[in-house]
Amino acid sequence: MHSTALGYSFERYATLGIFFVVRRHEIDYLRPVVLGEELECKTWLSAVMAAKCHRHTEISRAVDGALVAKALTVWGCVDRERGRPVRVPREVKDVLTGAAPPAT
Repeated sequence: MHSTALGYSFERYATLGIFFVVRRHEIDYLRPVVLGEELECKTWLSAVMAAKCHRHTEISRAVDGALVAKALTVWGCVDRERGRPVRVPREVKDVLTGAAPPAT
């Protein structure tokens, strides 16, 4: 959703000849949550490297702001035709790191 909000949907990546896959996912469950509780989620990229990105996620309870879970996901950039890792295109890297305005 974050990438799509920045103008890079799955379809947009397809026109660039790439897609992203999860290479690694780590989740720390810190506090219990019960069905029906409202949660807030924050996500951001801490690094965009040659062929991968590190995305962090924090989930908190809305009522008291308590952090209930945090995660790190390593995304790999893949060439659509070859199915092999490929460098994140400069235009994508710039938008994901905030160096360029969102695509329209």
